[in-house]
Amino acid sequence: MVNIVVAVKHVPQQDNVRISKRTGKPLVDLAEGRMNPLGKKALETGLRLAQQDPNSEVTTLSLGPKEAEPTLRESLAMGADRALLVTDPLLEGSDGLGTAKALAAVVKQLGNVDIVLTGARTSDRYAGHVGPAMAAILGWEIATHGQSAKLTDEGIRFEKVLTSGTVATLTVDTPCLLSMGTHAPKPRHATTWGVHAAHETDALERWNLDDLGLAKDEVGPSAQATTQRSIEPVPEKERDTEAFTGDPDDVAESLPRRLASRGLLR
Repeated sequence: MVNIVVAVKHVPQQDNVRISKRTGKPLVDLAEGRMNPLGKKALETGLRLAQQDPNSEVTTLSLGPKEAEPTLRESLAMGADRALLVTDPLLEGSDGLGTAKALAAVVKQLGNVDIVLTGARTSDRYAGHVGPAMAAILGWEIATHGQSAKLTDEGIRFEKVLTSGTVATLTVDTPCLLSMGTHAPKPRHATTWGVHAAHETDALERWNLDDLGLAKDEVGPSAQATTQRSIEPVPEKERDTEAFTGDPDDVAESLPRRLASRGLLR
């Protein structure tokens, strides 16, 4: 039996999120939102993994306001067995690290989770750091920007497309966190029966901060480890990718310094 958790986010309907000229932050309207596209690919990957083991269970997890419920209902309609919404006013204003703490706390409370799947990034923030932060908090192995994942006797066979265009194949031990990128499988459509069942079932659960076992000062605005000054779109032709090689611990230790030298971190 494989227990799979898929973290999904309810994001604005349009990818080109408007930025406030006054605050430099996104103007987010979730009333007409949708499931983050790469999160939906992560869910498709989770459902395919579950098909390899009929005793598997897929739980979708989201942190956000009540407006996020349609995304979780959709996940149930697509085939998830269980959906869980973490919503609490005390969690509002959490940065990426606070969000990762809350989601990781849910995984710990659920217990016996083998695989956590996320999208490589969200369409409203593009930061891509919540998944890796969750893996660090949990102390799990991680593989990112995948195009496929498959259960094998040796572990998870994980494939990703490198910037060079070549495909790298990794074997990842469980428990692990996997993030799925743009090359991941196209998500299935929800069936009419699934939509009906998702709205009739009690599979959508709601948790608050008390259920997580976290203190109030660990999340929310007062616990922010990062400050978002502004978001500026970068033209496609000006985007660049740089690969850092070497010992992972050495690379991780030097990364803040490298980012700061490029004016990307203050």
